[in-house]
Amino acid sequence: MLHVDSHQISYIAESVDEFESFLSDRNFVGEYFNVQIVGDLKLNGLLLKPGQIYSFKIPPVLGGQYALENVEVTSIAVHFSIAGQIGRQIKDIPPGTPITSVALKENPNPKRWWKFW
Repeated sequence: MLHVDSHQISYIAESVDEFESFLSDRNFVGEYFNVQIVGDLKLNGLLLKPGQIYSFKIPPVLGGQYALENVEVTSIAVHFSIAGQIGRQIKDIPPGTPITSVALKENPNPKRWWKFW
């Protein structure tokens, strides 16, 4: 599981079959897919179109809050581009270090690594 907000990876299954078996577990789905939060976002008018994802306006790793007011709908490519750039820039900074700036670059030719088909 890629935790884009904290730039961490955790293993939750040994195989695709094991992962798929977890999808029938209500607690697993609630924990990993944030069903309640998605419902709250939809109730507040934040609806996704194809190619979009929910993203933090200010990522929690940069001090943003886990709050509806800090979430927006954005392009999947933009979301992962920005999250990846921030992750690379802060990966060697000790926890608790104040971050005063990040530099983002626009990728004129984005590689769609997340698109598997």
